[in-house]
Amino acid sequence: KDQWPQTHWDHWLRHARRHKGRECIFPEVNRAFHAGSVGTFMDEWHDRRYFAPINWRRERFPWPPDAWRSVVSDAYERRLEGLLGDAEHVSDLASAADLASRPGPPVALWYHWTSASLYDWEPPPFVCVSEPFRLWHEAERGQHRGLHEVPGRRRVLLVNAKECTTSYKPFKPDDLAPLTQRGCPDVTWKDL
Repeated sequence: KDQWPQTHWDHWLRHARRHKGRECIFPEVNRAFHAGSVGTFMDEWHDRRYFAPINWRRERFPWPPDAWRSVVSDAYERRLEGLLGDAEHVSDLASAADLASRPGPPVALWYHWTSASLYDWEPPPFVCVSEPFRLWHEAERGQHRGLHEVPGRRRVLLVNAKECTTSYKPFKPDDLAPLTQRGCPDVTWKDL
């Protein structure tokens, strides 16, 4: 308790010293409710952009007793590798967004850069690939070994070729050059 921060506990909790390589398991359909636009890190802009559009399940969901089996590490990895194996692989945002809007196999958008922002006041580089899919702009949130999975009409996998685990890299077609930061539009907080 004496180590707890006064603010931004979520950043503190995500620090490598705390998670020790472990990850949180969370359901695709939230069963919790975000409590409003004011808080230790929340403001109206973030609330409108990321939380207000979320659909909440209002009725009870009977979880199967063995539901946990699908998120055990080996099963989860096999599922992700299966999605990557079935995916249509692209490296430009327009194609990924277009494909994601239509029914079909998963879409894997490959990009290549370090996810960290150089300055606190600039949008982090991940905003380039997160924005079209309305994901939070910090890559550390929700990623698994360099991969973000976006539910929707079609599964979208955002794969950072620089930071992803080596077991995902063979799925990238040899002739596909990943999107680089140079291929992203310049974005300021005002643009968002």
